[in-house]
Order: sequence, then structure tokens, then C-alpha cells
Amino acid sequence: MYMHDNYELILPFAGELNDLRDIGLKSIAMTTNGVTLKRKLHSLQKAGLDQINVSLDTLIKPKFEFITRRKGWNNVMESIDAALEIGYNPVKVLHHILYTYSFI
Repeated sequence: MYMHDNYELILPFAGELNDLRDIGLKSIAMTTNGVTLKRKLHSLQKAGLDQINVSLDTLIKPKFEFITRRKGWNNVMESIDAALEIGYNPVKVLHHILYTYSFI
């Protein structure tokens, strides 16, 4: 389900999924670009989300801004740190190699 940072929809959905743990659901995970994640981490954890995946095109700030056409690299890094600080372990970082951009 792709919600493009619409956490108002994700929170109740995660809460409903959390209710399924009684019948065997083991974990609730979410993949995000991480740009606005930091400010919603506590609410997501409270709703039952227990795994975070962050999709990241590059670890190099100028390349990030070129590929994504937006600022936000610092927000992503802060979101990853904040997730680790409140107990998400591991926080998986997904990197998709884009040959044209990743090796330049």
C-alpha cells in the first residue's frame, strides 16, 4: 500500500493490523522514504508498527537532492537515527542501485 507520507491513514491501519496479532500476525512493517518519518515515529510505534524500512537512493547528499529533486537528506538521516533511538532494531535501509547516478 503506497500512501506517500499520509500517516493519518497509516496509523489506524496499523492499529487494525495490530489487532490481528491475536490470531498469529507476527510483525507490522513499513517502507518509507523517511523524509517526514521522524515526527511520526512515536505514533507509529504506539499503533503497533515494529519494523521500519527506509528506501534511500544514495548516501551522498547532493546526489540525493538531484535524484529525488528535493531537499530532505538530513531529515532521512535524522529519521533513521530517531528510529534506532526509540528501539527499532534493525532499521533496514534499502538502496536501489541506479547505475547512471550511483556510480557518478
